[in-house]
Amino acid sequence: MNAAFNQSNTNATPDTRALTETEEKAARRAASMKLSWAIHLAVFAVVNAVLWFKGSDSGWLGLPTGGWIIGLAVHTLVVWMQPTGLVLRESLIEREREAIRRRRG
Repeated sequence: MNAAFNQSNTNATPDTRALTETEEKAARRAASMKLSWAIHLAVFAVVNAVLWFKGSDSGWLGLPTGGWIIGLAVHTLVVWMQPTGLVLRESLIEREREAIRRRRG
């Protein structure tokens, strides 16, 4: 099965063109953001597991966990919805460029 998979992908030609400096920066930034999100998720899981294991008798644990869940949710949206935001940003930038060109005449 592996050979069939590899054989079916031999017709695909990867894009081997070099990235522009801007594209390279964007790729590095996106990778860094995803790595920081994964670290955030791991720390959340470990810290909250220890808190809940050690302090399961007290009722205060929902507050820090709930707050952290909100922060993690926002972090998730920022990291994983970034391509949508970038498309919107580029669209707005292009709109502003056109407005400046029209004003210049």
